[in-house]
Amino acid sequence: MRYRILLMGAPGSGKSQAIIDLARYNPDSKVVAFDYQDGIRPLLADLGDEVPNLDPHLIHGEPLEAWPQFKVECKQARVDYGEGDWICFDGSGLWWDLVKGWQVQRKYGVDLADFLADKAAAAQAAKPGKKALGFGGLETEDWEVIRAQYYTTIPQTLGAGCQANVLVTALAKDVGSWQKDGETVYLEPSLPPMYKRLGIKPEGEKGLTSQVDYVLQVEHPSEAKWKLRGLGKRGSRAEFAWKDITAQSVVDVFKEVMDG
Repeated sequence: MRYRILLMGAPGSGKSQAIIDLARYNPDSKVVAFDYQDGIRPLLADLGDEVPNLDPHLIHGEPLEAWPQFKVECKQARVDYGEGDWICFDGSGLWWDLVKGWQVQRKYGVDLADFLADKAAAAQAAKPGKKALGFGGLETEDWEVIRAQYYTTIPQTLGAGCQANVLVTALAKDVGSWQKDGETVYLEPSLPPMYKRLGIKPEGEKGLTSQVDYVLQVEHPSEAKWKLRGLGKRGSRAEFAWKDITAQSVVDVFKEVMDG
């Protein structure tokens, strides 16, 4: 069976550590971890661990340099990593922001933060008191380019053309809701019921949820527990109670529960 897993949790909950543990406890598998915030190598250094089957693949630089590098190396990973191996993406929201930053720098010649600040200032000047930057301040054609570019990386790796297992980590964020006439209204009405129930969702491109088979949630390492929030690829759900992950990979615990 090929596994396609999304692991979400709060900052510092152990998502990057989970990738290290995946390689450590599965020494016969090759594991590549795409990393844009350089979170994995320092963890390895602090632990003093030798994990020879783990390639902590750092993508670095400004978006104009980093995005093409990431796209090319994702394509190569789909060739180099096969059945039983793992391709990991640490921080799904980082890659989504990276491709947005690439498009803004390429087309408008400024970084994403300055672009959004200028757009917000212009909107405020035009309509005082109204704060709305429809579609994130970007034009429709910008989003078409962004989505097409993004598809060549994580979504294509999750697709049928790749034989390796895939693990994507994501920061958990509030779903965005408010009360109206005694009922909960969600910022995203089409949000899966699972996230409405939890009150959290994974950061990043919203289509990611439908591209994986299972969603897991990890708690702070001091709790040493994690929980699967089920998402079957044919609409089925699988959920189980918090499990102790001390001295095990979250993926190994997941497999034990699913196989049992």
